[in-house]
Amino acid sequence: MSSRTSGQSWMPKGSISPYQVYALIVNSVIGVGVLLFPRSMAKEMGTDGILVIPLVGIIAGIMLFVISKLGGLFPGRSLVGISREILGIKRYPWLGKILSVVLLAIFLVNWLGGMVVVTRTFGQVLVTAVFQRTPIVVVMLMLVAAAAYVSHSRVDVLARFNEFLLPLIYAPGILLIAALIQVGEVEHLLPLFQADWKQVVKGASTALFSYTGFEVTLVFMGAYQEPKKALRPYLTAIFVITVFGYWLTYLICLSVFGKEELTLLAWPVLELVKAVHIPGMIFERLESAVVSIWVIAVFTTITNTMFAIVQTLQEFLGLADRRRKWLTLAVGGTIYGLALWPTNIYEMGKWGELMGYWWFFSILLVPPLLYVIARIRRRRGEKRGESPSV
Repeated sequence: MSSRTSGQSWMPKGSISPYQVYALIVNSVIGVGVLLFPRSMAKEMGTDGILVIPLVGIIAGIMLFVISKLGGLFPGRSLVGISREILGIKRYPWLGKILSVVLLAIFLVNWLGGMVVVTRTFGQVLVTAVFQRTPIVVVMLMLVAAAAYVSHSRVDVLARFNEFLLPLIYAPGILLIAALIQVGEVEHLLPLFQADWKQVVKGASTALFSYTGFEVTLVFMGAYQEPKKALRPYLTAIFVITVFGYWLTYLICLSVFGKEELTLLAWPVLELVKAVHIPGMIFERLESAVVSIWVIAVFTTITNTMFAIVQTLQEFLGLADRRRKWLTLAVGGTIYGLALWPTNIYEMGKWGELMGYWWFFSILLVPPLLYVIARIRRRRGEKRGESPSV
């Protein structure tokens, strides 16, 4: 099967609705970072974190704006097709394939490394908080195997899967608000405006790493029903993630624990849920319910990203559809094998920091670069009165 048609049966055009686009972004971003984010932000910014998080949301919105403009120029195409079209020449189409290798490699390393950190963190949380007698290798193996199985589906099936599970992500918000009402203290949110510009930049960088995942839209946008109107679900998703996913969570954790105590907690959100008291003891061990929902959030994150990796590799290598299952198994095996590499949670944290900087580099470099080149080439084609290649 030629490279032009390989993988197309898995990405039928016009199969993802605007609401499913919103669901894909929310499920791809909300995951491991929710449990770790409050502690990291408290260390970097303290009480000023509640002022920095909205700023970070605006930066993420700008990044998605560039991605939406890029998708609008090439409706029905994903990252591989767009990069080849922009970097190639009509007379020498092979040139686009060669030049796109570097850009695609940047994203593939980013996605693979990110999934390694997510998988290892997932296993670490579960064996610490729930399955204390279960080996971490078994927990991670079950996650990767299940994600590989689900990701081996057409994109419309995966989109409906995300759409179905999305309402569950909202459920913990009720418990967080209950914790704020019962034990939150306004004094813990003060004083404000204590950080200098260096701290703001470092804190913003730390917070921005928690938004990793939305770049999978570069692959999924090849199947949008309305690619030129993708900006609205993009910005809606970022608004919900910023306000209800990170800002409100951090504000409540800070009001309940205070800055000093928050920096000492391994899993602040789980400790926060333990502070909630329900009259009559109708429900006990609410943290177990939150962990269950968190497992779903992490599962959708790794499933969406694994699909993006496999789809990108299949399109780039021009593999036939019958070989896709082996490619999925190879990607899943690579993620699982690398997730076993870190020897402890501190080494895994260093991996996470390294991949955070790599993500920051890839998302700031590739989409804006592709968009600028596409606009320049299109303008030149219009001036010459020719039909531009992009």
